[in-house]
This record gives sequence, C-alpha cells and structure tokens, in this order.
Amino acid sequence: MAASHPRQRLIAGKTLRRRRLGVLSWIGLVFVNASGFLDHSTHSGRGCGTEWPLCHGALVPHFVDTSVTIEYVHRALNLGWGIVLAWFFIELARDRHDLPFAVVPWIRAFLGLLLAEALVCTTGVLWTIPGALLGALPMLGLGAQAVLLVILARSWSSGPLVSRPPSLVMLVVIAWAAIYVYAGGWMSYPHGDLAIQIVHATALGLAFGALVWAWTIRGIDLWVAVALLPWLGAPFILEFTRPGVWPELGVVLWLSWNTGVIALLASRTIALPKSPSVGIDARPHHRPSRRIDHQHAPLDQANRP
Repeated sequence: MAASHPRQRLIAGKTLRRRRLGVLSWIGLVFVNASGFLDHSTHSGRGCGTEWPLCHGALVPHFVDTSVTIEYVHRALNLGWGIVLAWFFIELARDRHDLPFAVVPWIRAFLGLLLAEALVCTTGVLWTIPGALLGALPMLGLGAQAVLLVILARSWSSGPLVSRPPSLVMLVVIAWAAIYVYAGGWMSYPHGDLAIQIVHATALGLAFGALVWAWTIRGIDLWVAVALLPWLGAPFILEFTRPGVWPELGVVLWLSWNTGVIALLASRTIALPKSPSVGIDARPHHRPSRRIDHQHAPLDQANRP
C-alpha cells in the first residue's frame, strides 16, 4: 500500500498542473480578446503595417506611435497565450485516458473556431476584406473562449456527466446571442442599416429570452437563473466599441460572462456516446484472476504433480 502513495502524489501533481494551465489559458484568451477589441476600437490594426509576424520588418519595432504599441502588445499576448495553450493541450494529450470522452468534441470545436479566427484575422491584416466577414471576429473569439471554458468544466468533472434535453427557449437564446455578437462586430466595420436593425432586434430578443429562460429554470438551477440575468443589459449595449480602455474591458467581460454561461448550459444538453478507446468510461476492465485456490480446488487438480 505504501508504494502507491508516490504514484498518487504524482497523479495529483499532474492534475493540479493541468488545471492551472487550463485556467491560465482561459484567462489569457480573455486578455487576447480584450486586446483585440481595443486594437480595433483604436484603429490600431495596421499599426505594424501589412507584415506578419514581423512588425515593420523587425521583431521589436520602434514604438513611434500608440497604434504600433497596441498592435505589438496584441501580437505579443497572442504569442504568449499560444505557448501556454499548447502546453495545456500537451498535458491533456498525455492524460487523455483519464478524461471523459465528452471533452473530445468540444476540443475539436475549439480548434475549429480558433483556426477560423486566425484565418480571418490574418487575411484582414494582409488584404482588404469586407466588413461583413471581419464582423465574425468577435463571434469566433468569444465562441472559442466559451468553448474553452466548457473544456475546463468537463475535464474537471469527476462524476458522471448528466445531460438534459435542450429546450426551445435555450436554442432560441443561443441563436440570438450568436447573431447579436456577429451583428455587433459587423457594426464596428463598414456596414449598412441592416446590421443596426439586426443588433436592435436581437438585443431585445435576448433580454426577453434570457428572462424567460431564467424563469423556467429558477426552481432547478437558481444560480444559473441568476447568471443569465446580465443579458438584460443587451438593449443598452448596442455597440461593442467604447472610448477608453476600461469601458472596452467592461464590455468584453460582460460578453465573456454571458457567452460562457450559455456555453456551459448548452454543454449539459448534449448526450454523447461512449468511446471504445478513450475516456474514463471506456477503460478496459481487469480480467478475473485465473489463479487456482488450492484450498478449495478439486482433488484431481490439487493432487496433480
């Protein structure tokens, strides 16, 4: 029994390191998204010119302008966060047999959102693309952030994952939230009156839908019902870009909270099959021992030479 204690301490240490890396990855993504919002609202997206990953032909440029500083900090945050995220996923891959299989599809969704955001962002730096396409950046970034939060919650779950059937109200709120975030991002680029009308309509729908959703689940999950109430501020936040760092950060944190709550709720309504080779539920069972108990063995076996 004493020999198992070092192994248990090793497993506990690896689990703690993975959780810390996961939390650090999520916090880093929040800062990356916040710096992206600030980068866009201050029109600093071209602060490093049309070069990437260099900035004006150098790894460390001359900070002659505020736009250069903001864009360079945004890129540096992306680099640092990418290193931490890669380390986190390496730890997940090493301990993949200790993870619930339900985490795997969310990891794939996260990587897909991340790849799409990187393609749109890089394309927007190198070439001129329509505002309707650039407007997807907030939706992709906040979506990846919310999905990463689900990955953390699912990978930390030690008990069975209980899923509930999705409600119509939940599906409507999710759809409205995606359209609201996309249209709000589109409004910050060249747009027509359609983007403004979409934001106004979905903001009112979100506030009403979140209130109805909170009312229907108040007796089941009171904390979730309360967590949905910040969506009531949607009709008052019709533009995501705000003058100043702190108002900008406030909008990002508000959007992060709301999208994270919706993602966590949505993750509880998806029932996934068990994997034959991955996850806790699919661990191979130990074969029964074939050792013969000589005290209870038949006489013909016990008397054999």
